[in-house]
Amino acid sequence: MGKHIFRAREQVVKVRLIGRLVVIAGLVAAGGCGMMGASQVAPPSVRPEAAAAAAISALDANGDGRLDEAELAACASLAAVVARWDADQDKSLSQPEIEAGLTQMMGAGVGLVGVSCRVTRNGKPVPNVEVRFVPEDFLSGVVKAASGTTDADGVAEVAIPPADRPADQQDLTLMQVGLYRVEVTGPGVSAAAKPLGWAVDPTDRGGTNPRFDLAKDGR
Repeated sequence: MGKHIFRAREQVVKVRLIGRLVVIAGLVAAGGCGMMGASQVAPPSVRPEAAAAAAISALDANGDGRLDEAELAACASLAAVVARWDADQDKSLSQPEIEAGLTQMMGAGVGLVGVSCRVTRNGKPVPNVEVRFVPEDFLSGVVKAASGTTDADGVAEVAIPPADRPADQQDLTLMQVGLYRVEVTGPGVSAAAKPLGWAVDPTDRGGTNPRFDLAKDGR
């Protein structure tokens, strides 16, 4: 019985996520402006060259001009994009590769996107925890933080504050594209755990909706 109930809840979550994408797509079509919608919200004013240089300066501990696996462990959002941004497939990221990835991300012309973040523990939903997306330091001051609280299905609709949204999108939960470290806080969540991160990237074919399992991530 328990397994059937859990599978039913999984299907409900999938339907909710698909439904949300349909709603956003409808708004996009109405606006006629790609994913930016009627307000034509521009992407964050990130300067890819400067941001990539700042990332290397902050994270390149051995000074070889690249971020290897050990160095990327300190920046989970960049670690999450290695498979897509590592042009020479050496399992590290160079400054030009980071710059190229950010250029593609920001060049998509998307300002705000809907992000549904699912939090589980051993595959089971974790309700009533706050999920906060904090821009990486090399994007801070340009990309805004966003947050949401998980519901009974462990899903948080992550959004920037209403004051930062366009007037015609106040009722939508939207956030900016960018690279984020992710903080999960709440009852039963350990603060002493490995960093989480995510790239909210409209060019990623895998989608922009992350899923974190607290058991696997040491929480």
